[in-house]
Amino acid sequence: MKEVQKKGVIGRLLKMVRKKAQLRIQVCGNQRFPGPEFSKKAQLKIQEMSFMLVGVILFFIIVGLFALTIVNSNLQKEARQIKEAETLAIVGEMAGMAEFSCVGDRSSCVDADKLIGLMKSSSYKNLWKLSSLEVFRESSFDKSEGEMIDCNRDSYIGECDRFVIFDNGVDSEERIGSYVALCRVEYENYYPYEKCEMGRIVVGREVG
Repeated sequence: MKEVQKKGVIGRLLKMVRKKAQLRIQVCGNQRFPGPEFSKKAQLKIQEMSFMLVGVILFFIIVGLFALTIVNSNLQKEARQIKEAETLAIVGEMAGMAEFSCVGDRSSCVDADKLIGLMKSSSYKNLWKLSSLEVFRESSFDKSEGEMIDCNRDSYIGECDRFVIFDNGVDSEERIGSYVALCRVEYENYYPYEKCEMGRIVVGREVG
């Protein structure tokens, strides 16, 4: 009897050991080869991380493009301001040149009689990087372009509105002007005298 009982106890112990061993094998198997639920969760996390990385990359790309746009806009603005300053300097230089200025070296004074002689000359087209050069009399200030009368050798200066020194006829140009004193010689009772009025030098620079 005792031997039978011993054998029974030993058998139960062997069964328990076998069960524990099987459980350990299952646990180890589950750690090495995750089940379907664990794999889905891992895939979802990987996808979430991928979307986050793509979003961060797109964010930095958008920020970079925005920064480049601002920098480019500032550069264009600075370039335009430099060109405007250069053009204004040219306008000031013209008023002081002997070919334009009044007798006596007066500042910001243009001789209208000299402008008539310059209108047929092509020398000044290449002297400055300009697309047009015009001088307007005071009579043109309240007129549209179609109403203005161009001055020429045959017309009396007192009856015209603008002197077109040259005009290259470009499609797009930026025009900048400066006010000057516009003087000419008039005669009264056969005596010459200088008559001055307000005028405006306008220069054009091709854009693009």
